[in-house]
Amino acid sequence: MGSLTWTPDQDDVLRNLRAEGCSYGVIAIDLDKSRNACISRAKRLGVPLTVRAPTEPRRLPRPRKVKMQPQNINIAPDPLPELPASSTFLGIPLLELKANDCRFPRGEGPFLFCGQPKAEGSFYCGSCQRIVYRGFSER
Repeated sequence: MGSLTWTPDQDDVLRNLRAEGCSYGVIAIDLDKSRNACISRAKRLGVPLTVRAPTEPRRLPRPRKVKMQPQNINIAPDPLPELPASSTFLGIPLLELKANDCRFPRGEGPFLFCGQPKAEGSFYCGSCQRIVYRGFSER
């Protein structure tokens, strides 16, 4: 890199090249200085750091129209299906269920579970299985 001091001739070259639109990297090579040294010197001399060609004012994008979808906030949940009369709902809390107990839930607060012995290959007893896996035509 060049010397640490700037001469008045170098200041003039810096101003002229910057006015022509040269980048600070090109000016630094021409003056044998670092790019940062050229930027700092330009700041001290009051040379604009950016040279922009006059452009048209930037147009703001139009706001998009948002289609509001009607929402029914007061949708009532489907009523809970009734257990067939052949089964007895034991109402066991989750933490008290054993490995072979039916996992069919009931209630809205702390859920209680059926608790009957579950059918082989299922999480539910036979009665609850008919509720859970009923056909779509019945829904």
